[in-house]
Amino acid sequence: MGTASTCQCGIDSDKYTLKYLENMNEPLNLAIEKFNSREFFDCHDILEDTWFEVSTVEKDFYQGLLHFAVAFHHLVDKKNPAGAKLQFKKCIERLKNYDKMHKGINIEKILKAAKNSLKKLETGDTERIKIPNITIY
Repeated sequence: MGTASTCQCGIDSDKYTLKYLENMNEPLNLAIEKFNSREFFDCHDILEDTWFEVSTVEKDFYQGLLHFAVAFHHLVDKKNPAGAKLQFKKCIERLKNYDKMHKGINIEKILKAAKNSLKKLETGDTERIKIPNITIY
């Protein structure tokens, strides 16, 4: 495959075949890139556009990720803990029935982060909320 490289979404080209990379979900990769760059509203916009286009069985996945991004948008950008709590709850509800891994994303990690963040919001411990990076495996 030539020289090893890592794309902005963290995928090492030596680990995956070119065919796999060509078939990956580009909007999802871009949304994850935006989330990891702390551009939560841009992440939301990409996921929302994608959500409208996907099959019914995938809608909860994209909506769950969208709510996760919007929760941090409320928390970090808008300083709105009440809005963040609502969005974390929606995220948990949408993603709770997915397998641990879905489309290369560790759903279990996202749910754990959402639940921990929600718990800290409910106790007023917002300073200790950590924003995770999302990795595509």
